[in-house]
Amino acid sequence: MGPDLQACPHCGAALPYVRDAFCPECAEPLDEPSLEGAPLSRPGFAYSPLARVALLVGVLFSLIGCVAVGVWAMVSVAQGNWVTGLLVCPICFFHELAFAVVFMRVMDLKEKRVSRTVSKDAEQSASADRPRE
Repeated sequence: MGPDLQACPHCGAALPYVRDAFCPECAEPLDEPSLEGAPLSRPGFAYSPLARVALLVGVLFSLIGCVAVGVWAMVSVAQGNWVTGLLVCPICFFHELAFAVVFMRVMDLKEKRVSRTVSKDAEQSASADRPRE
């Protein structure tokens, strides 16, 4: 919360000279940036629908890779290739799993940003409908 903060970044209410860490009107923390007016998406390929499809395909193939590596490990151990089955395959498995987790988290971050902006808009419209005392 900077000294030049004159209004709440969430609801726009004027802040008193003596401030708390929360807005007296909407009770949102003043150190958290507002998403109001923030674009729901960014320009460029990284935020395009095609990129979302690429992330979904990446998750799918990463999970298929995890299953394939598990099968490879069992076959390797059955054939007596202990190093491959017990060392190489677990490394490959966790590598594929890490890719799947990263792809899913990237998709989740964008969804949270959009849903948070939508919920803030709904809260603001509901608070605007209530009469002020």
